[in-house]
Amino acid sequence: MSAPDGTVSRGRQSFRCWALACLVLAGCAGSGPGGPGDAFRDFEGEWRGTVLGSRGRAAARLLIDPGGSYRGTLFFDGGDRSVRGVLMALPGGRVRYGGNDGSGSVTLGWSEGRRILRFVEDGGAGHAEFTRVPPAPGAPIGNESDLPARPSGRPPPFAHP
Repeated sequence: MSAPDGTVSRGRQSFRCWALACLVLAGCAGSGPGGPGDAFRDFEGEWRGTVLGSRGRAAARLLIDPGGSYRGTLFFDGGDRSVRGVLMALPGGRVRYGGNDGSGSVTLGWSEGRRILRFVEDGGAGHAEFTRVPPAPGAPIGNESDLPARPSGRPPPFAHP
């Protein structure tokens, strides 16, 4: 909001600079040799896993779109929680996330022949580990309603990196 004299507050100006930097980084990330969104090709699709954070432990489902946007559900005993955000590719192959559930680093690797996606919250207060759900042949990435219903039983044990 502008001050009565028409100037922009320092906090608002800082937020605008941060938002602009994120947009620039996201734009640069998507302009690689394979075209827009190529930076997130290995991330896109449905993922299932476990989240451990300040609210406790929860099973989770996540959908990542080709451009790096993600949405999902955390299945806590006390009630489900929706998450949304965006992945940002940085120089040197690093990837970060930012969303309604915080921000931090993202890594993609292999363990026992499975693709593993790990999120680590800044400050180390929370982390998540997901494995890819194989897509049905020719199936596009869906919308929020395509997320599976609450899983039955207890969440799988969390494998620490």
